Amino acid sequence: MLVLTRREGESLFFYLSGEEVEVRVNSASRSGVRLGIRAPKEVQVVREREWIRDTDKE
Repeated sequence: MLVLTRREGESLFFYLSGEEVEVRVNSASRSGVRLGIRAPKEVQVVREREWIRDTDKE
C-alpha cells in the first residue's frame, strides 16, 4: 500500500483507463477526513462498506 501525506486543500491525481481522477483533502480533524473526488461519470466511486456489501452478495 502506498501511504501519502496531504494537507487540507492539496490533491493527488491518478489515471484510470486514461481518465484523470483527482482526490482532494477538503478538511481534516480528529474525527475524520473529508475527501473530494473528481472523476469522469464512467468511473464508479463507492464506499468500502458498499463494496463489501456488494461483493458479499455474489
